[in-house]
Amino acid sequence: MNIPNTFVVGAPKCGTTALCSYLESHPNVFMSEPKEPHYFAHEEMPGRKQYFNNLDEYIALFRQAKPEHQIIMEGSVWYLFCQHSINKIYDFNPDSRLIVLLRRPDEMVHSYHSQALISYNEDIHDFETAWYACNSEVSRPIPKLCDEPKVLEYDKIANYGTQLTRLLSKFPKEQVLIILFEDLTMRTEETYTDVLRFLELPNIHPTNFKKINESKIITNKAIGRLLTKPPAKLISAINIFKAIFQIKRLNIKHRLLGSLSKKQIRAPLSNDLKTKIIRNYENEIKKTQTILQRDLSDWLQ
Repeated sequence: MNIPNTFVVGAPKCGTTALCSYLESHPNVFMSEPKEPHYFAHEEMPGRKQYFNNLDEYIALFRQAKPEHQIIMEGSVWYLFCQHSINKIYDFNPDSRLIVLLRRPDEMVHSYHSQALISYNEDIHDFETAWYACNSEVSRPIPKLCDEPKVLEYDKIANYGTQLTRLLSKFPKEQVLIILFEDLTMRTEETYTDVLRFLELPNIHPTNFKKINESKIITNKAIGRLLTKPPAKLISAINIFKAIFQIKRLNIKHRLLGSLSKKQIRAPLSNDLKTKIIRNYENEIKKTQTILQRDLSDWLQ
């Protein structure tokens, strides 16, 4: 029976989609479809009906892996954030290798807000207003199409220090690779080589390291909403169709969303807001710096 032995566990908007795409092109890697089944997070995020909650259905995602696939993996970005996901992964397969990607918190939450808007989990279009809403003593109203309120906790999702401490209390360092977003984007080939070395894979690179999952906006909101928040019955029907015909990926959703999207240039954070975000995450940044044994003082500026 094929079971995953490698997990890209987060964090959101830190380069996980790009890294998984690069790895998927490697002949010795099998990537699940969907990339983010989130089986080990479904109990903590019950609103997310698209998350797999049946073990047999989850394991079936890896059924098509072949003997040459040394690495059988998935990339659910909320595992790092959720309190119990890492423990569940360990109980499932204690020999698993975990890959973590991190990005300076002010950039991460700003980018993530754009993603939350595209996925219809957020309806406050101005990020500064959304940031203060999650920091308010009065609970903010949850958007009608938001399926999981936890994903709007902009002041907590980048608590890397706490998240890494929890992860490393379960998995030994030898089974964990932590990558910084700036290394993946600025030193892509070298960083990818480090990943292959960690996974003990032949040093085979993609033909090109193209940018993936850039910030976008959806131009047709009605169709975008249907594609982003499809009915549960439609998701189930598609999964059954793929299982019957042993099709790993249809790509219909991604192609349609691509045709309905255009690149977005985010307005820069004001100095005041940037300072407030950094102050909110200051202790977490210092914890992360200690864990990584790497100077992250620029994250505090």
